[in-house]
Amino acid sequence: TPAATPTPQPTTKQTIAEKASLIPDAPKEDPAMTAYYNEQKNVMQTPIDEKATRERIRQRYNSQFEALRLAAAQKIADERKLGEGRLGSARALQARSGTLGSNFAGAENDQVNRDTEDIVNSINAETDAKIAFLMGQSEQDYSSQIAAAREAKKKGADEYIKYLETRDHLS
Repeated sequence: TPAATPTPQPTTKQTIAEKASLIPDAPKEDPAMTAYYNEQKNVMQTPIDEKATRERIRQRYNSQFEALRLAAAQKIADERKLGEGRLGSARALQARSGTLGSNFAGAENDQVNRDTEDIVNSINAETDAKIAFLMGQSEQDYSSQIAAAREAKKKGADEYIKYLETRDHLS
C-alpha cells in the first residue's frame, strides 16, 4: 500500500495582534521613573525651612568672620609693638637732643601714639569692611538657596503632576 502523504494544511500568517499576545506583559510603570516621581513628590511636600537654611549659612560664614577677627587682632598687636618701637626711637632721639621730658618731647610722643592709633583704626575699619562684605555674601547665599529650594519645590510639583498624568494614561 502506498504510504499516505499528508495533505498540506493551508498556512495562515499570524496577525500582529496575535504575535503581540505571545509577548509577556511588560510592567506598566518603570520603577526608576516611579522612584524619580516619588522623590519629586517628597520635595514638593517638604516645607522650605528658611530658618534652618539661614542658620546653616550663618555657621559657615561665622568661621570666616572669626578668622578675620583673629587676623585683625594679630595685625593690631603687631602694629602696637611697632608703635612702641617708634615711641622708643623718639625717646632715644629726645634724650640725645636733650629734649626728653620737655613739652616738645611730650608733643612728639603724643604724635607717635596718634599715628599708631590711626593705623590700628585703619586695621579695624578694613576688618569691618571685610565683615560687611561677607555679610552681604551670606545674604546673597541665603537668597539664592531659598530661591533654589522654591524652584525645586515648584519642579517637584510640576513633575508630580506629569507623573499623575503618565500614570493615569498607563492604567
